[in-house]
Amino acid sequence: MIKVANKNSQRLITLVNDILDMDKLLSGKMTMLPEPVNFSEVITQAVEANAAYAANYQVRFAVSPDTVSSTVMVIGDANRLMQVMANLLSNAAKFSHPGNIVTIRQIKLDTFLRVEVEDRGEGIPVAFQSRIFEAFSQADSANTRRQGSTGLGLNISKKLIQQMGGEVGYITEINCGTTFWFTVPLAS
Repeated sequence: MIKVANKNSQRLITLVNDILDMDKLLSGKMTMLPEPVNFSEVITQAVEANAAYAANYQVRFAVSPDTVSSTVMVIGDANRLMQVMANLLSNAAKFSHPGNIVTIRQIKLDTFLRVEVEDRGEGIPVAFQSRIFEAFSQADSANTRRQGSTGLGLNISKKLIQQMGGEVGYITEINCGTTFWFTVPLAS
């Protein structure tokens, strides 16, 4: 009973925090502290912070070798970048099949860094793809309901990345998985 109570209280905390973030974003009161950030460190910290969560789903994270071996500086809010990474990693863990690996990679583009989080799940249903970034939006499937989320994380992540001057998107293949990606400006 204690485990159930703890899990439910964590779910409520997440919901309240997501709603507060949505309010701040919609009212323009979200404070951003753009500064040079070593994104390789953000990835390392996000993977460490979310590894136990992934283990609950019998999934593990793997950072591509070139990602961990290079120092890439971006301009952004370190805490908000960590929030985006945590959201993408937790979603990838939830929707991957047990025993699979979620791959994280970073790719330098012209003036941006592209970060990718690739899961090995069912993919995003075609009927839901146009609504994936909407607030409180969730695919209508037994698997999604079992995962228990607020439907706010991707919406918040997209708004945060846009405020930092980047973009968010995804590539999905039914029965193969989904890669969510975002870009942030590289530090000059």
